Amino acid sequence: MGLSLPHHRALAAPPARSAAPSYPELVAHHDAIYDLLLDGRLAREASPLLDLGSGDGATLGAITAGTPLRAVALDPRPPPRWNGPPETQRARGDALRLPFADDSFASGLLVDAFEWLREPAAALQEAARVVRGPIVVVQTDWPALWFDSEDPDMARELVRRWSEGAVEPLRARLAEEVERAGLAVEELRSVTIRAQTLEVGSLAAEQLRAIRRWLVVERPQTRASRFDRWRRELDRRAAAGHFEMVVRRYVLVVRRGV
Repeated sequence: MGLSLPHHRALAAPPARSAAPSYPELVAHHDAIYDLLLDGRLAREASPLLDLGSGDGATLGAITAGTPLRAVALDPRPPPRWNGPPETQRARGDALRLPFADDSFASGLLVDAFEWLREPAAALQEAARVVRGPIVVVQTDWPALWFDSEDPDMARELVRRWSEGAVEPLRARLAEEVERAGLAVEELRSVTIRAQTLEVGSLAAEQLRAIRRWLVVERPQTRASRFDRWRRELDRRAAAGHFEMVVRRYVLVVRRGV
């Protein structure tokens, strides 16, 4: 299939509930994405939105919940649990052969889907066929994920293992694939997200939980005792007010050339 999304690398998803909230560190980021999707229009004029590679819908919910923007979420396979807005229409499909007519959508969204596209340029071209308005592409620069740690070598090693297979150099590759698709880059932003707490359920705590699950359980590459020793060091730094996690994302607005 054109899109394969194991979603082991993702900014932590909020717990399942009827309207998925965002973490405080992500609110401004998600508000900015919402504004880009509207593109100066009313929400009803920016609907329907195609969320391509939606996963469990948590990010879609964080961006659109409580707003009039309506979406169709497409993924190659249904998630075990849907965490997005309950009114969202859901579809299964291939990113290279979208099951929609030309100009079916007023706007498009791809969040952390780029690295899982077998043929990114072809998938973007197909998205532009069915989306008549802006397509917002959001991609995390996983190799740049950073933790303030007393053991920087350990932090770098775990991030390297976690981000193995990620697109590099990301900014150049994104621009290259958009150009190959024959689309125009209307805007390209670099966004820095900082998380400074490790409280249970916080963005950084959930991100570390996801990294541990992947590296220790799902794709064992690290001994649990080694990871947990490092994690306790981060907890000590957080208790002393010295913890920080930094995430970098690129946000592109692309569309068909006029």
